[in-house]
Amino acid sequence: AGGGSAGPGGGGGGGGPAASRAMQFAPPVLAATGTGAPRIEARGQPAASVQPAPRIVLKSIEDVIALAEKNREIQFKIALERDVRLVGFEQGRIEFALVEGGSRTLPNDLARKLQDWTGDRWIVALSQEAGAPTIRERREAAEQQKITGVRAEPLVQAILDFYPGAQIVAIRDGNEAPPPAPVERDDGEPDLDLDALSEYGDDDL
Repeated sequence: AGGGSAGPGGGGGGGGPAASRAMQFAPPVLAATGTGAPRIEARGQPAASVQPAPRIVLKSIEDVIALAEKNREIQFKIALERDVRLVGFEQGRIEFALVEGGSRTLPNDLARKLQDWTGDRWIVALSQEAGAPTIRERREAAEQQKITGVRAEPLVQAILDFYPGAQIVAIRDGNEAPPPAPVERDDGEPDLDLDALSEYGDDDL
């Protein structure tokens, strides 16, 4: 019958749809994997390998408090300093007792935040043991010990005798920034600034 299919060089519809598709599309650059799923082969320079983030190692409750401050969890940092009586600490596990009035949700809150901050799972347990003094208690005890030592110095004793009822409220090192202006006391008695007193000698009194 007339109108038969054209030869390889002919016009018309020679070769059919399959031949037409073969001319229009280049074969994809694919390689088979072990599972049979194709993957695209990388060409040119190999991509740099992604290094995992370094693991955050915490060795003490002070490290935890510093991490809370770094993440700007200031109220949570204050709660850890004020309410936690440490019983045990190791990487991945913390055990502590609460001071009277401390939040009972603090252990769960701490475990959740530590996992968010470090990427590791932490177990935080509430203990019935007494535990160590809190960070705030230790800080206040150290400050009181410094005040007791300063109070025994002759110059300070003379000032305290000159101003009955005066109190030593703080001791600053020479490199520390000055504190905010003191709040006026109700009893009319002055609070001693030992840094100011250090400018005077025994002969000035």
